Amino acid sequence: MPRLIEFMAIIAIVFSFGWTTFQRNFVWNDDLSLWQDVMSKSPNKARPRYNLGVIFQERGLDDKATESYQRAIALKIDYADAYTNLGQLYLKKDLAEKAVEYFKLALMFDPTQKIALFNLGIIYLEQGSIEEARTEFNAVLAIDPSFDQARQFLQYMGKQ
Repeated sequence: MPRLIEFMAIIAIVFSFGWTTFQRNFVWNDDLSLWQDVMSKSPNKARPRYNLGVIFQERGLDDKATESYQRAIALKIDYADAYTNLGQLYLKKDLAEKAVEYFKLALMFDPTQKIALFNLGIIYLEQGSIEEARTEFNAVLAIDPSFDQARQFLQYMGKQ
């Protein structure tokens, strides 16, 4: 009889772990469900909100991405990556002035934000501020000499 009880206990444990694993597969199904689960378990952490914003942005859900980045910043005021991504979203909406504001905030917290620098360069170039654009593209190359797009813009500007 004690062997039967041990056997039944082992079966119950194995079944319990198997069921839990089966349920976790739904969470790990894709990156969106994973980060939504993480966020639900850590609502006061900025990283899950930021990562959720990245996923929304990649999927073209810009309003949701904007909301996620803003919440991440509310939780971590110096979240430079979130500012950069917000700047990109505003730039996509042709709100250059707002984009510049967010790119500059990103650079205030992290001067090595090469995407923010690069996008500022593009905005300045579009506004006809050639020297400011050149400064930003050179700053990108100082951080990452292999950033070919910045180099190409500088070459293009040199031909004008």
